Amino acid sequence: MSRFVAAMMRTAPEGEFRSNIHRGGEGRPFKLPKNYERAAIRAHQLGFVFQDFHLIGHRSVADNVQLGLIYQGVAPAERADRSREAIERVGLAHRHDGLCSRLSGGERQRVAIARAL
Repeated sequence: MSRFVAAMMRTAPEGEFRSNIHRGGEGRPFKLPKNYERAAIRAHQLGFVFQDFHLIGHRSVADNVQLGLIYQGVAPAERADRSREAIERVGLAHRHDGLCSRLSGGERQRVAIARAL
């Protein structure tokens, strides 16, 4: 399954979005799916990285990364494995159990990226 981590949207006519996930740059229009379909797309195909990160400061790095996987219905053992892998991919294995409130801004950004992965 493909997973998209970041996207930019240009202004488009009301009710229309354009995808720039192909070569050519202008994007292809697509119609808005129904609410339940959009929720499924957000849960399973999109990863969001917010400018202010939206981390839970009193929870560990691992807990924050696993949050999206909980919404996807991933089993606890698989959540632990996948979050550990994502945390390692962004170079924060040494912070796995640390509180997010104690991280630098750059580390918080990497936790947000790991959560999106």
